[in-house]
Amino acid sequence: MKPVVMVALLAASSAFAQDRTEAIDLAAANHSASLFFRGVETARLVGDNREAGLYATHARLEAGATVAPHVHDVDITTVVTSGTAYVGTGEVYDEAALVAYPEGSYFVTPAGSPHFIGAIDGAFSILDHGVGPVVTTLVER
Repeated sequence: MKPVVMVALLAASSAFAQDRTEAIDLAAANHSASLFFRGVETARLVGDNREAGLYATHARLEAGATVAPHVHDVDITTVVTSGTAYVGTGEVYDEAALVAYPEGSYFVTPAGSPHFIGAIDGAFSILDHGVGPVVTTLVER
């Protein structure tokens, strides 16, 4: 079964606004390689997390990929859309501190909480969503 996300979009014209629902096939979304983390690809599904307003961003991590400790200036809500995501808290990447979030898990990472991510037992994908702008800062060591 292919993962599909249903997203409510507002389609506006000069005469009126009309609500419609649009299905987004996560597997077919236009992913691009992360500039900062090897083995990570992201796709903006709705809006842009760097700008004001609603956003939804899908990320795929290949087996063995890691995301260094970082913080966000706002709470981040996440759904694991495939595989098992491993997330740890702290300012130093520590595989022993990773917690497993299997497919279907939903979790919130609080603003300012240093955290890191690892694809330790295979590839996985996640969907982050919320209201931007979001500022992400790598933790200095």
